Amino acid sequence: MSGATTSGGPLAGLRVVEFGHWLAGPMAGLLLADQGAEVVSVRRPGAAERHPAERILHRGKRCIELDLKSEVGRSEALALVNAADVVIENFRPGVMARLGLGYDQVRQDNPQIIYASLPGFSESDARASMPGWEGVIAANAALFTDISFWGAAFSLPPVFTALPLASAYSALHAAIGVTAAVFGRLRDGRGDRIEAPLLDGAMSASAGPLMRTKGQPKRYNEPGIPTVIIDHLNLRRLPGVLASGVERFLDGQMPPFFRSYACADGRDLFILVIDNIGHIDRLLSAMGIADELESMGLRRGNILDVPPTDDNVYAYRSNTSGMKQLAKRLEALFLTRSALEWEDHLGRHGVPAAVQRTTAEWTGFGPIREAGIVVAHDDDEATILAPGHLVDISASDHGSMPLPQKAAAPVFTGWTSDGRFFANAPEPAESATPPLSGLRILDLANVIAGPVASRTLAELGAEVLHIDPINPKMGPRMLLFIGQEVNQGKDAAIIDLKNEATKPIVDRLIERSDAVIYNKLPHQAAGLGFDPDRVHAAKPDCVITAVTAYGGSLGKGWGDRPAYDPVVQAMSGIMVRYGGLSSPEVHGVAATIDYFTGFAGTLSALCGFVARERGARNIVTRTSLARTAAWIQLPFITGRPVAEPSGQNARGWDALNSLYRSSDGWIYLALEPDLYLQARPSIEAAMAISLPDRWQDASETLAKAFEKRKAAELVRALQSPILAIAEVLDVRALREKAEPGAWADTLVTTDLPSGRTLLVPQGEDRGELYVPDSTWLRWGSRPRRRLHASHLPGADTVALLEALMGAAPATLPSGMSSSWDLSTGPLPT
Repeated sequence: MSGATTSGGPLAGLRVVEFGHWLAGPMAGLLLADQGAEVVSVRRPGAAERHPAERILHRGKRCIELDLKSEVGRSEALALVNAADVVIENFRPGVMARLGLGYDQVRQDNPQIIYASLPGFSESDARASMPGWEGVIAANAALFTDISFWGAAFSLPPVFTALPLASAYSALHAAIGVTAAVFGRLRDGRGDRIEAPLLDGAMSASAGPLMRTKGQPKRYNEPGIPTVIIDHLNLRRLPGVLASGVERFLDGQMPPFFRSYACADGRDLFILVIDNIGHIDRLLSAMGIADELESMGLRRGNILDVPPTDDNVYAYRSNTSGMKQLAKRLEALFLTRSALEWEDHLGRHGVPAAVQRTTAEWTGFGPIREAGIVVAHDDDEATILAPGHLVDISASDHGSMPLPQKAAAPVFTGWTSDGRFFANAPEPAESATPPLSGLRILDLANVIAGPVASRTLAELGAEVLHIDPINPKMGPRMLLFIGQEVNQGKDAAIIDLKNEATKPIVDRLIERSDAVIYNKLPHQAAGLGFDPDRVHAAKPDCVITAVTAYGGSLGKGWGDRPAYDPVVQAMSGIMVRYGGLSSPEVHGVAATIDYFTGFAGTLSALCGFVARERGARNIVTRTSLARTAAWIQLPFITGRPVAEPSGQNARGWDALNSLYRSSDGWIYLALEPDLYLQARPSIEAAMAISLPDRWQDASETLAKAFEKRKAAELVRALQSPILAIAEVLDVRALREKAEPGAWADTLVTTDLPSGRTLLVPQGEDRGELYVPDSTWLRWGSRPRRRLHASHLPGADTVALLEALMGAAPATLPSGMSSSWDLSTGPLPT
C-alpha cells in the first residue's frame, strides 16, 4: 500500500476518546487503535483491573484517570473531547448527558464530532435504564437456547455460554460505524452520532438460527424432518440429564460430512464438507474410498439435486442408508491414525478438518502463532497472550503498539497527533447521505462471512453486485437458503469467471468497482483472475478485501487451508469449552464466527476506503475466521487463570448471574454482588422470601421461589435500575414477535426498541423470511435504509449487460446465464 498519509495504519492521526468499561466500549476502541488511531481511554480514579484481559483492551492506548463526578474532572474531559475526532462510550442512555458529556453537549463546541454509544438497550427501548449485562442481552436474543445446534430445532433447555457475543458484536458494529463515519466525513465534512446497542448486536449474531421461510422444504431443516413437526416439538422443560441424552442421540444422526470422529490416539477430529463438491471429492480421495460409493448405494449427482433423489452423495437431505454406511466406513478409517496425523493429511488435501483442541492448546499451536492470529505481549514479569489484529492492510506494519503501563496517567499531557486528520475534508454538506453512497462493490464471495461483509456495505449505502458461478459447486443450502439472508440488498448475475469469453465483461466490472470482496484462498483467487496484481493493474484504487479461514497478519501458518465456522470452533477450543472435553459441541453454526468475520470484512473494506481517501493505492485488506476465534474468546486466551463456567450443564457465573427455571420457562438474573445487600429487601418483598446474608448462598432460595412464578411476572416484579432480569427467549418466540410488512427501502430510525424481528416478503413465489431488523447501527443524521430481498442467481445478468454495453443483448454471451435449474422451486425440494 503506497501513500505516506497512512503510515502507522489507515486511522493514524485520528483522535479518539474512549469512556468505556468492560467490555464493548474498550473493544471498539481497541479495534480503532489497532488501525493506528490515537485512543485515550478515560478511567475512574483508582479503578482496579478485575480481569487480565483488561490489559489487552488497553493495547495501543493511553489510559488516564478522570473523576467525571467532579467539576474539575468533567471540565478536563470536555476539553479532551473538544479536541477529539471521535468519542466512544458504553454507559446506559442518559449517563453521559448527566455528566455534561452527551452528544448534544459535545457538538456545541465540536460540531463535526463522531460520537458512538454502545448501551445495552437502545435509548428508545423501555429497558434502557436496566443494566445491560451480557447474560440479560443473550437471553433476549435467544443466544442461550439457539446457540445450541439442537436447541434451535427443538427448544431444548438453555445452556449458558461464557463467550461475550453481544459485547464483541456490538464493539465491532461500533468500529464499523465510526470508520464509515470517518470515511463519510472525509468526503462530505459531516460528523454524526451512532448508536450500536448490545441487544441489536446480539441479534445480528442470531440471524442464522432465526432465518426461516414459512413452510420451507424439510431439506433445509436440521434434522431433515418436516417443518410442521419441528415447530410443534418443544422440549424446553426437560430436565438437564434428559436434554443431554437427547442431544447425544441427535449428534449420532448427523451426516457423515458434519461430525467428529474418534481417532487412534483417543482424540477427536472434526470434519465439515457438506454441500460442497470439491471438499467431498477431496475427502473421499484422501481417505482412499473414492471408488466405493456404488457399493454403499451412493452416486455422484448434480449438486442442486433437481429433481430430488436420496442417493446423491453431494446432496445432503437426511441420514439415508447410504450415508449411514459411509459414516461407518469413515469411523473405521479414522481409528487407524492419530487425530494430528489425520488433520495434517486432510489439510494437505484441502479438506476442512481440525483436531478438537482446548483453547490453551490452540493459543500455543505453531501455525496460529506464526500467522499472528494470537500474539504474545511482555507484561512486566510475565507474558500475556492476545488476539492479533482482526484486520490488516497490505504489508503495512501495525505491530508496534505496546500494552500501557498498569497505572493510568494521573493527568493528560496532550495529544501526540497534530489534529489535522480531517484537514482536507470539505465544509459540511447541507444534506446527509449514506456514508458509502456512490460506491460499487463486486462480491465474489459465497456462504456466509464474505457475503455478510458486502451486504453490510450495502446497508451503508454501497451498490453491490453478487456474482454466482454458471455451474455451482456448492449446494442450495449454502448458496440459496443461506443466500436469502446474506445477499439482501444486492443485484445478482451469473458469470463463469474462468471462461475467456467473459474476460472483457469482468475487466469492465473491475474498472467500475471500488472494491472486490472474496472468500477465496490465494491460489483460488488467482485462478479466477482476481489476484491483487491483475486487479490493481486494471484499477489501482480498487480495494481488495480477502476473507479466508486461517489467514493472519503475518502471512504465515495455514493461510492456504480451507475451513468453515464449526471447523475453526473445533480447532480453537470453542466446542470443547461449550460441550466439554469428552463431548465437544458446536457453539452455534454461523452465530459465533461466521457473522462476526463477515462484519470484520466490512471493517476491513472500510479501512481500505479510508486509506484510499488519504492517498493510498494498490490496497489489499484481510481478515479470517481464525482471527475471529481469538477475538470472540478474548477473555479466555490471555494465558492467565480465569474462572469460567463451561459444558452443557452450565447455568451462569454465580448465584447472582445465572439462568433460573420459572414455572413456564426460564429467566436470567444479573446483579452485581456489591449491590446484593441494597437489592435484597426489594427481592424479599417481591418474592415473599427470606434471603441469606451472603449472596453466595442465595441460589437455592432464589431457584425455589422462581420456579413458582411465570417468567413475565418475575420480570415485572424484580426489574430495577440495579437488578437486570429477562425472560429467556428462543427463536420461536422471536418469530412470534416478527412484524410483517413491505420493509424494503424503509428507513431505520433511532426511535425503535432493540431486538426487533421482521417478516420480509421475498417475492418470486419465495414466501416470507424471518430476519432480525438491521438496527445494530443507528445513525443520527445519515439515512439508513433497509435492504430489498435477495435476488435469485442471475436475476440481474441481462440488466448488467445492458448497463455495461448500452443495450440489452439479443442472446447472452457464452459463460453467462440468467438462472440455474430451479424447476422444483426457488428453494429446490
